[in-house]
Amino acid sequence: MEQGGGISIISPSSLTDSSTGKAKSNGIPSTTASRLMSVKEKLCVPWCQEDGSALESIKKGVAEMVGTAMIVFLGCLGCVGSMGNIPSPVQVCLSFGFAVVTAISSTAHISGAHLNPAITVGAVVCGQKSLLSALVYIIGQTAGGIVGFGLLKLITPQQLLHGGDPSTTRDFCVTLVNEDVGMFKGFMAELIATGILVFMACAIGDSRNARNTDSTAIKFGLAIAVLCFGFVPYTGCSMNPARSFGPALLNNQWTGHWVFWFGPFAGALVGSLLYKMTFALKSKEENAISPEVGV
Repeated sequence: MEQGGGISIISPSSLTDSSTGKAKSNGIPSTTASRLMSVKEKLCVPWCQEDGSALESIKKGVAEMVGTAMIVFLGCLGCVGSMGNIPSPVQVCLSFGFAVVTAISSTAHISGAHLNPAITVGAVVCGQKSLLSALVYIIGQTAGGIVGFGLLKLITPQQLLHGGDPSTTRDFCVTLVNEDVGMFKGFMAELIATGILVFMACAIGDSRNARNTDSTAIKFGLAIAVLCFGFVPYTGCSMNPARSFGPALLNNQWTGHWVFWFGPFAGALVGSLLYKMTFALKSKEENAISPEVGV
């Protein structure tokens, strides 16, 4: 998500008489008016703001596609193992974590490296992306998931593309809800994991945290790894609809796929709204609840 605020501010003077410090004739006490103003400030989002020229938006969309393709290609490459052996969960988690580090380092200066529709939804909630710009990002990210997994299938022998059962390749690198967990709990797991990720993205993008962001790519990579360690047994720990869509499409495996769209999007709303309503700065100039990178 990009720096620069973008959240509309309602002046307190429009509600309070500055000469007396009392409420105007609308009958609202100044303290109540101030609280209402604060809530309105945080909820007012310029969804139709301009994010730059069409060419610039296309360039950013392409960067999002390339970065997301890197994540899916490198992350799922770690699921292949050593040409015959099934990789350990630790290898898979670290593969996706390091893939995120690589992708963020490659694209953050171009598009902000959202690389995840859920992060882009959080950017819209925080007023850092218009709906049109977000649509361009999400299209690029979704296309990147397809391209990345397609390249992996292109270079990898078919008999190695299996998720532990050599008799089928439909499950390879596909995020699936554990049968013992169930769809609702799987949805909640994706919501919580993505909510944590988006909340962290908001915190890293906060201007008050600027001095601590020198190693942002590494921080996100480690965050992805630790979330995967915890949530992989539940759902495969997607947190990213674009990451799940490519393998599902090219393997034609759609079992419970809705969980990996609705769960992350719900988590993005919860994480971004929680940070915005609780910790956001009020001043437009200071407000930087705008993580410049994502996954």
